[in-house]
Amino acid sequence: ALLYPPLWSHHKPTPASDIVIAADSSGGSLALGFLQVLLQLQRREHTVTVHGTTIHPSSKSAIVPAGMALLSPICDASNAFPSMPRPQVRASRAVPVHMCLHV
Repeated sequence: ALLYPPLWSHHKPTPASDIVIAADSSGGSLALGFLQVLLQLQRREHTVTVHGTTIHPSSKSAIVPAGMALLSPICDASNAFPSMPRPQVRASRAVPVHMCLHV
């Protein structure tokens, strides 16, 4: 409703370039899923109808938010959170120890 508000709305459309999504815990997972849906809509150029308005997502009319601030273990692909326990590196791993990334 921010990008394409209904006719009865009291606010004007907000461009995606002015929107930042912030989430923590399981909300981070939901935000990442939402971002994937938006990116797929934009890449495949599907049309979407919102409040009776047909939207043609493309690079000209961006629907992807300007940024995301996510704080959740599932959003930490690099496993960089210092509070997360690190598994012990064993010599019996399929990947040689010298090729493992130690953070």
